[in-house]
Amino acid sequence: MAGTDFGTCMSCTDDLRLGRRVSGEEAVLEQVYRIFDTPRGALITDSEWGCSLEDWLSDDVSPARLAALPSQARAALKRDERIRDARVVAQWNATDSELSLDLTLTLSDGTMRLVVLASSGTLTVELLNS
Repeated sequence: MAGTDFGTCMSCTDDLRLGRRVSGEEAVLEQVYRIFDTPRGALITDSEWGCSLEDWLSDDVSPARLAALPSQARAALKRDERIRDARVVAQWNATDSELSLDLTLTLSDGTMRLVVLASSGTLTVELLNS
């Protein structure tokens, strides 16, 4: 996937970094971060975009909500045209109040495996392999 053109955009996770552009896998990683950092409906041009994990964590974590999260996350990820499919496994660590999502994204020429970790006020996205 190193040669795949996934587009170029301004770098933006928590803050827009003017003058810093990202492309390739880094652009996809940042998009995954934004998807899970943005409340659904907050994007003015697409009311279905976003799947805020912080919002998800703000409600009681029940087995039913945890079971529903993978399909919600998959739908949010697939709104990005670069992501053809997504496999999502959600795990809740009640001791640390931490949610982890193990993602396998199917892109145009391969797969990308990521882990997303969310806890109160913290969100990280890490590439496991490409």
